[in-house]
Amino acid sequence: MSDRTWPSVVDGWRASCAKHPDRIAIEDEVVRWTYRDLEQRVSAWSARIAELPESAKNIAIQMPHNAEVVAALLGILLARRPAVALDPTHPIAHRVSQLQFCDITVLLGLGETELRDSGWVGSVIAPCDIRDGKLCSPFSIEPDSLAYFHFTSGSSGNSKAVALPHGTAACGVAHLQAMFGFMETDRHALLSPLAVPASTVQVLAVLAAGATLCLFEARDRSLAAIAAWLRDREITTLQTVPSLLRALAREVAGRKLWPTLRAIKLGGEPATATDARLFASCAWPDALLINGLGLTEAGFNVCWSTWRCGEGFDRELLAIGRPPANLEIAVESSPGSPAANGEVGEIVVRSPFLPNGYWRDPARTAEVYRDLPERPGWRELRTGDAGRWRGDGLLEYRGRLDEMVKIRGCGVAPSEVEAALLAVDGVVAAAVVGVAEAETSRLHAFVQLRADAVHKPEDLRTELAKKLPRYMVPSEMHLVGSLPYLPNGKVDRASLSQNDGSVIWGRQSSSEPNDSLRLQLVRLWQDALGSTDVGIHDDFFAVGGDSLAAATMFAGVERFLGVHLPVSTLIEAPTIEKLAEKIRRSDWSEENLRLVAFRLGHTPRPLYYVPGAGGEAIEFRHIASHLDPNQPCFAFQPQGVDGWQPLLRTIEAMAERYLAVLHEHQPTGPYYLCGCSFGGVVAFEMARRLTALGQEVGFVGLFDTYGGDYPRPRKHLSFRKKLRLALRQYSSIGDNKLGWSEVGNGICEWWQVKRIRLDLAVGYRRLPRPYRDRYLYLRETAFNARRRYKFQPFVGKVHLFRATVPPRLDLFESDPLVGWGGMALGGIKVCDIPCRHDGMLLEPNVTILAKKLSAYLSEIEKAAVAPCLAS
Repeated sequence: MSDRTWPSVVDGWRASCAKHPDRIAIEDEVVRWTYRDLEQRVSAWSARIAELPESAKNIAIQMPHNAEVVAALLGILLARRPAVALDPTHPIAHRVSQLQFCDITVLLGLGETELRDSGWVGSVIAPCDIRDGKLCSPFSIEPDSLAYFHFTSGSSGNSKAVALPHGTAACGVAHLQAMFGFMETDRHALLSPLAVPASTVQVLAVLAAGATLCLFEARDRSLAAIAAWLRDREITTLQTVPSLLRALAREVAGRKLWPTLRAIKLGGEPATATDARLFASCAWPDALLINGLGLTEAGFNVCWSTWRCGEGFDRELLAIGRPPANLEIAVESSPGSPAANGEVGEIVVRSPFLPNGYWRDPARTAEVYRDLPERPGWRELRTGDAGRWRGDGLLEYRGRLDEMVKIRGCGVAPSEVEAALLAVDGVVAAAVVGVAEAETSRLHAFVQLRADAVHKPEDLRTELAKKLPRYMVPSEMHLVGSLPYLPNGKVDRASLSQNDGSVIWGRQSSSEPNDSLRLQLVRLWQDALGSTDVGIHDDFFAVGGDSLAAATMFAGVERFLGVHLPVSTLIEAPTIEKLAEKIRRSDWSEENLRLVAFRLGHTPRPLYYVPGAGGEAIEFRHIASHLDPNQPCFAFQPQGVDGWQPLLRTIEAMAERYLAVLHEHQPTGPYYLCGCSFGGVVAFEMARRLTALGQEVGFVGLFDTYGGDYPRPRKHLSFRKKLRLALRQYSSIGDNKLGWSEVGNGICEWWQVKRIRLDLAVGYRRLPRPYRDRYLYLRETAFNARRRYKFQPFVGKVHLFRATVPPRLDLFESDPLVGWGGMALGGIKVCDIPCRHDGMLLEPNVTILAKKLSAYLSEIEKAAVAPCLAS
């Protein structure tokens, strides 16, 4: 930071003292100090600190949460020494380690005996030893000089001290004043001790504005006492965490008890629409809710948004807005790689006001901080927080990256599940943590209910399933009397993950298997799901299953029971009880599942889906779950998925088969068709044939389907790039990562594919085909059919849902229409989905895809109804 005239944090509160000395500056539960009283007390502390030798560079404070601790802090800053605030409630060994780590030889406050007995060597200056002192004359403080240290445990639990300079502190004050718009008439509540990083900047910002700072030790008080104190002290502004706001709002039960409260700022945890509704229920009209992201490693709030009572919102998680001036925020999927809109990644902050890093820890500093050589004076901070840019340009906070949970290959933010739980009537508080089990992870929810709430596990799961994909519904739910909290007000997730004493709302597994068939199925489900808690009435997907686990389970069914069933069987038989009945009846045949119904709906225009290469009807279930409940949804089941039926070798034959099923189900148009990847080509051919027969096609949706000869390799590639192009066959389509792991896995699959291609070429038939090979048989047959297919134009319109991550542009030619140019005479409507080719049907991308698809279907429906209304 360059030398310049600037308003330091010391200048701010001194200006307030000079402007209105008789205004109340600080109130605690005992004293009320005017700005004149505060100035005199700070002068006394400052004079005493100035007498200390130069070797006492860093000064610590250990006092109760009262006015005296604020005066001591300001006295340290006025004496131009860095401050360290300790929490007297923390274990003595923890405080001593902090003192030793920061080379503290002088402590302001109490507790000399216990500190010395625990090994600390230094002197203690008690408040009673302080006498009146002369106010220091004006002086300059360099922006780069240290102001104070804040300790953060981070995800590792090991203490780290962030060294914050005066320039960073001043930036934090400016941001907080911009958020609250502090006025001299404000009365700001400070409920957390100075050892909590967010507290120091609140003290400096409120006093710099000439407002009144009201201190209250809330940690050992009841919710009723806190609510009453906020009312009696006529608090106007408050900063807290969402969990405390929820508890306070429910404590006052919707009564508007705080007529003076005009603004509350949330941070530390993701805030939800439920929080906003609760705030509106107890706040007065036009009260302001501020949702921001404050970072200990930054020293200030980096982003915030505001919501006024009465305004609407359309998402369960509240946005944290946009960054202020002189600060930039990026969301990166990996270092240096920006995440697409809607994709969750790491929040990265860039600013000229960031601190230099961790105190005496260059290794950790290098992990999260770095200078930006191309922008002198600017630094970058990798926050370790998860976020994503929304479609409206606002940033959404998803919690800590180290709290993200991988469920069946999909990243899940526990905050999103918590938001859905909090929206359920009767849920007072909720926390979700990931628990590692065997080779996967599970979500465990800890739920606190209202006293009069009555919920069964299946009821709560039903509510969650309306808002979340099935894999995000927690596999276990724990009923707790209250959630454990850390001193800063956040939920103690580490304690929850070790909780084993709560009442478990587990899966509905009370019914034990009563015969050998059910017992065998229970064992197969346990193996596929990686869990020992499986009952015969459990829904496979509700307990964490997905298509991969289903394939594993059905492979076992074939191996141990000799029964050949497709994954789609789980749609009509999702429990062990129903699956056992189906196997016993032996009534399954592929003809029964040529068309799978996902939703019957109430509109006359059903949507039909064609699976991709090697896929089954079941892959459409995620999209269907996000569409309008009144939208009928069906998916075709490929022939040969059972391992017995012959495979169809051409796209024309596949289209003919699906059309026969289609006409049987819906004799006349208009027809709505869609398909993913290869399935889009089949849907396109079906649409061509329907129009040739004079039938009306109302919609053709292609989910990142490549047309023509796309992607075409670039000409004149170097030898190195040609080699990379040759190795592309070992990675997924649209995946631009190509490492040894991908190549190794690809080579193993390559040998399997070679064997299957030889089998298909010579006409050898081994029936039934092994279950795990059927996907490869279907895929290779589809690929061969795609290579032989001759594209011909379609007279209608095509909707192309295009993945934003294309094949590598240094290897392939760029084509915004991915090969569909000239193929749709009625035009091509392109809609971008922020994902890779093979991520189109995965969360959260499938949610975006379904939303866009719903919008187009709605437009078409309105256009079809308009002429009828006009006539």
